[in-house]
Amino acid sequence: MRKFIVIGDVHADFGKLWAALRTAGCVGAQGQPTPPVQQGMFQVILMGDLAHPKSAREYAELIGQPEFNPKNPEHLAVAATRQIEGLEKLMAYQQAAPHAVHIILGNHDDVMVNLNFVLGTSGGMVHAEFDPNLGAAPCRVT
Repeated sequence: MRKFIVIGDVHADFGKLWAALRTAGCVGAQGQPTPPVQQGMFQVILMGDLAHPKSAREYAELIGQPEFNPKNPEHLAVAATRQIEGLEKLMAYQQAAPHAVHIILGNHDDVMVNLNFVLGTSGGMVHAEFDPNLGAAPCRVT
């Protein structure tokens, strides 16, 4: 019998993602897939929107500052770097068990590499940290 663990809308909260995967018995102490994942008994499915925090408060937490200024190139660069680091760790996890870890990209993930679009929130937050025209870091995860 297989167990399916489906998680969506991470929005750059990689700490909560890893905590959920640990609770479900899917990730070991070093970030590697557990034996049930490696054996294919547990199937991990990530349902997109891995990037872009949902609010200025969540961006501030991500960059380790009391406030986030979306017009500050340094804040944008740190936000992009932290998300890229989280995605690289996730990519290593997926590559260690590609038969059991599945990632479906969402619109927030697509705009990291396709800069023809800019997404925002209903509260006015614009996700511009991967736009090199704003002094931010372009996404290098593919």
